[in-house]
Amino acid sequence: MKKLLALSFAVVISFSVQAQNPFFDSLKGELTRAKTDSGRFYAAMAIESAYENIRQDSTLAYTQKALNIATRLNDAKMLGIVYQAIGFNERMVGNYPLALQMEFKSLQLFEGIHDSGNMAQGCNLLGNTYRDYGDYTKAIQYYNREKEIGQRSGAEVYVFSVNVNMSTIYTSLNKTDSALLFEQQAYEYAIRTHSKLTCEVLNGLANIQLKLNNRNLARDYYVAAIEGYKNVFGNSRLLSEGYLSFAGFYKKYNMADSAIYYARTAMNMAKGVPYLKGVSDAAAFLYASFDSLHQTDSALHYLKIFVATNDTLKNQTKAAEVEGQNFLEQVRQQEKEQEILKQKEERNENMQYAAIALGILCFIVVFLMLSRRLITNPALITFFGVVALLMVFEFLNLFLHPFLEKVTHHKPVLMLVAMVCLAALLTPLHHWLEHMATHRLVEKNKEARLAAAKKTIEKLEKKTE
Repeated sequence: MKKLLALSFAVVISFSVQAQNPFFDSLKGELTRAKTDSGRFYAAMAIESAYENIRQDSTLAYTQKALNIATRLNDAKMLGIVYQAIGFNERMVGNYPLALQMEFKSLQLFEGIHDSGNMAQGCNLLGNTYRDYGDYTKAIQYYNREKEIGQRSGAEVYVFSVNVNMSTIYTSLNKTDSALLFEQQAYEYAIRTHSKLTCEVLNGLANIQLKLNNRNLARDYYVAAIEGYKNVFGNSRLLSEGYLSFAGFYKKYNMADSAIYYARTAMNMAKGVPYLKGVSDAAAFLYASFDSLHQTDSALHYLKIFVATNDTLKNQTKAAEVEGQNFLEQVRQQEKEQEILKQKEERNENMQYAAIALGILCFIVVFLMLSRRLITNPALITFFGVVALLMVFEFLNLFLHPFLEKVTHHKPVLMLVAMVCLAALLTPLHHWLEHMATHRLVEKNKEARLAAAKKTIEKLEKKTE
């Protein structure tokens, strides 16, 4: 029954990849046809993302395009997306310090704009980097944070991602019970949603069953996983890793011919991607296999490939570090420009506040002068008095609003409470001042009019005498 069930897993994988050339030609066409910076940015990132598992050496140019657009627009979300991509690619070449630096910058940006989806993705990337680096404690910390965000926002896909990654960690630690629990939860979600990552779950289940020494079930899971990789990702890094995992299965059960066959298949796949780490891993596997069989020539052949590939990887890592430093310098310059722009905006804002305050003061002074000399209609005095008070209180409201947003961290409920409290203080004061000011101005205007009338009467009386 278990065997039939395992063999049926491949049926649930319903995604397929188009032929690579038409697929990438279509994406590049979208980039060419895009008429806005936003359209060009997301088209470039779509190409970069598609190349991640196919040709990692092609991602840099499109990441650079996207970074230039994001920098010019000063868009926090776009910059965060680019930093995530840079972090991912640096992790793939083993440059973990720079990967972490980019991923932390990305997470900070998304926290600033309260983008829960990308915050969860950022925690996932940080967890993966720490996992690959071997710091499982830190990895679990960020995976748990990703899960918390996913549960709070109702996005099950992040909970699914956490389950897959936690299973990988516990499998590496030989804690198969915990690993199996997480992987089964991930499998339930993958089946329910027809996820294209079902193949990843199947590979994880295969690794667990291999550790549990369930030979037939592990083999069936590996077969289903490889079929899934083929259907979903085609010739890719993931398929190469799937073949090498299957080779490890045959090696454990002393089936040397099959182990060598799948390791060679993995190596050829990795060369075609190209995926140098996959070539290195497969070469190391084949060297160990032929060495154990005392086939010296073949062992030496793959040892040379392993050494040469590792040298290339080291050179690639150094080149990645140089490119990473270029990215960092560009990011630093962009942050410097952002700070200058922010200071300029703050100066402009302060000048506007000063101009508004001066304008209100001038209006009040002119109004007071006119109300004593030229305005004779009490209704007009009342109207302009109310306008002056409204301008003062609305200016206070405008001036205090940014401060309230900062204190309440843009939380709607707290903002509402703060605004209600402010209104509760200002409204009675407004009404009291309105009554006192307009009443006194009207009275003074009447007194001025009476005084003027008396002077006129006195002049007329003198003339009649």
